[in-house]
Amino acid sequence: MSPNEVSDQADGTSSVRYRFKDVTAVKGMESRTIAKWEKAGWEFVERHPGAMLRSQLRFRRARPTWFAGLDSNERATVLTLAVLLVIGVVAVGGAAVFGGSGGGDESRASPETNTTPTMTAPASPEAPPSASIAPAAPEEVVSFVEGFVEERVAADVAIARAVSAVEVDGRTLRVTFDSARTGLSREQFDSINPFNNPNDETESLADFIGAPMMNSSEEATAVRGALDDIVTDYVDGSQDGRRTIEQLEDLNGL
Repeated sequence: MSPNEVSDQADGTSSVRYRFKDVTAVKGMESRTIAKWEKAGWEFVERHPGAMLRSQLRFRRARPTWFAGLDSNERATVLTLAVLLVIGVVAVGGAAVFGGSGGGDESRASPETNTTPTMTAPASPEAPPSASIAPAAPEEVVSFVEGFVEERVAADVAIARAVSAVEVDGRTLRVTFDSARTGLSREQFDSINPFNNPNDETESLADFIGAPMMNSSEEATAVRGALDDIVTDYVDGSQDGRRTIEQLEDLNGL
């Protein structure tokens, strides 16, 4: 999810100016993204369909007046100028004090002072609360996986077309495949299935289903947090394979 600042705009019915954010969210998990940004003080405005698994969400927040309404770069500039102004006033005042005492003993040298300007660090970019990510709800997990499958079907991936059911049972994700949905027999399907490796019995279609979860995005992390394992089987009841989330994380370096 990558929020992008948009230039300020005035409300059409008032003089209030707003700061807008465009946020990319995974389809089916928009409510989680909306809740997070609303908690951070942003108002949800509208949703636009994105490409494949993504949706574009727009948020707004009224821009406060004066200092609080400045962005991080502007605030840093104002703070820096304020500090430099204070240093300048102190320097001028010190020069006036020591310069006005010129009639005294010249051997009494005024102590040399080294004044190091203190610069304020630029304000950090605004970000939502970084609390721990809550596990996704079962319906969010199903929506996440179905969105991935639809994307792969659109890309003409045959094994994705064979998915006939996606369900969550407790902390187990079960995905059922039906070779007939691809127009192939089971034997033909096995021959084109890249996860049917006779030299590695641990490899299965569970690796394919788990692929979109193996990244550090908030949505993928939430889905992984809701599951212990992924089981893939066929519509005739035969089992294809099983992977634990821990195994998949190890395989993908997470």
